[in-house]
Amino acid sequence: MKQIVKKVIVLVFCASMMITMLSGCGSSKEKILIYSAGEDYKIAYMQERLNEQFPDYDITVEYMSTGNMAAKVLSEGAQTECDIVHDMEYGYMAQLDAEGLFADLSSYDTSAYVEDVIQSR
Repeated sequence: MKQIVKKVIVLVFCASMMITMLSGCGSSKEKILIYSAGEDYKIAYMQERLNEQFPDYDITVEYMSTGNMAAKVLSEGAQTECDIVHDMEYGYMAQLDAEGLFADLSSYDTSAYVEDVIQSR
């Protein structure tokens, strides 16, 4: 009898683990992680607006100080979990750019931006 109870418990445990693992597979939302050194109220506003503007994405804006953000991205390189950096100091951005860690956006239409804020390589 104890053998049957143990087998049932193991079976229930395995079934619950499978259900837990498969529950994430049905999500069609692409995950986006943004590191930001902005103030809390800016991050909260940005998170709210991004959720409204892009409901098909699971976007997370995570606070990280600019120095820690740069160190983390530099150490992780292209394998970083971060998709977008926001509000990082220019000196750190120059370091990341020198390492070739930014995406090539040369084909992006920048006509909507003021000429003075567009940096070309």
